[in-house]
Amino acid sequence: MEPSGWAVSDWEDGRSRYRYPPARLIVASSSEAELRSSCGLEMRTDVSLVATDATNELDFYHETLLRSERTSDRLAGLLSIVFWGFFASADYPRRKANPARALVRAAQILHGRTGRRTPEAESTCASLDAALLHLRAGRVSEALKEAMAIDYMGMSFASKLLMFASPHRAVVYDKVISERLATLAERDPQWRSMAVATSGPFSPAKGEAYERWCAFCAGQAERLNDQGSRWRDRSGEAQSWRAVDVERTFFALTRPAYP
Repeated sequence: MEPSGWAVSDWEDGRSRYRYPPARLIVASSSEAELRSSCGLEMRTDVSLVATDATNELDFYHETLLRSERTSDRLAGLLSIVFWGFFASADYPRRKANPARALVRAAQILHGRTGRRTPEAESTCASLDAALLHLRAGRVSEALKEAMAIDYMGMSFASKLLMFASPHRAVVYDKVISERLATLAERDPQWRSMAVATSGPFSPAKGEAYERWCAFCAGQAERLNDQGSRWRDRSGEAQSWRAVDVERTFFALTRPAYP
């Protein structure tokens, strides 16, 4: 079934199907730290939200860090988001989570990879702040460009950063989403402007496709809210739709196994 054929009940059911473990990094004491930055930021793995699947709490945690006036908080948000993104694969829970890999990938944002230059902390924070500034101003394509300027941040993780910074406006655009949009575009031309490959550096085509995908998700969230639709979280509490909830439903319902 394609999104154009989904009823409101399908959207609500699909959102409840979304599963991705809300793992994160949190600020830690020196004795507990698993990740250290040159600016004194020390963090450790935290999986306390995974048992209850507290996705909304993770969203709030990252959004709060990215909106902080403190540079160290915004950097902590970036590192935690990278950790979250690598913690599990798209076919979770069939494949186990890999926190060790996630920690290594987060550390690369700070220290780079063996044999390659070490990223400059000032450059990383400047690109991060520029991305957040563009996003707040509604310049989604420019925000993606700046986020992708951070070392080791391709389109997938740049979009994850933007999603957590503004879940009502921005969404994830990773390889899985890209492939599913491309499949839809083969059958329905309305999806073609949103379909683009995620590999490689930023390009205007990536920026335009991402902006249109975000606009679609935000628009669908508004339509669902206007119809009185609410999705229910794991505790059974009714929640209003955000752009990211539409993207997460799309992710869940466009799995090949979905009828």
